[in-house]
This record gives sequence, structure tokens and C-alpha cells, in this order.
Amino acid sequence: AVSAAAPSEAFGLSIRVNQASTRVHSGPATTFPTIGTANPETDFRVVEWKDRWFRIAPMGMGQQSIGWVRNDQVSVHVPGGSSTQ
Repeated sequence: AVSAAAPSEAFGLSIRVNQASTRVHSGPATTFPTIGTANPETDFRVVEWKDRWFRIAPMGMGQQSIGWVRNDQVSVHVPGGSSTQ
């Protein structure tokens, strides 16, 4: 997980979810509806941070986010390298 990152350090991080079909929520809590899923083979960028939640956007999509995932469900991804938890 990337929970050790300070909020200002999280913005722009390249991340991948750890498990297939990770739930993506419409807001930063499990009380928000699930609006889709994310898979580990997709690179995402953190565009916002709130508490333990990242608002994510697919790489190359600018600020167009798809929703929110908990930061303990993702790993930092270094393109062309390996992922770290």
C-alpha cells in the first residue's frame, strides 16, 4: 500500500490496483456507490487524496477521473519497472 506517502507526495503518482475487479467508488468512502472496477494491468494517476482514498484517472486522460479507491488497495507503479507496495 502507499499509505506512507504524504498527501502532497501522492499527487501524480503512477499506481496500479492490487487485485482484479477492485471496486471504484463515486466518492472517498465505501458508503458511496460502486461505479465500476479497476484491474491491475491498467496504470492510473492519483489526481486527488482524501483521508485514505485516492481519486484516480487512467494515465493519459488528464484530470478526467474515474472515481475513488482506498490507498491500501493500490501499489506504486514505475512504468517499465516493478510495482511496490
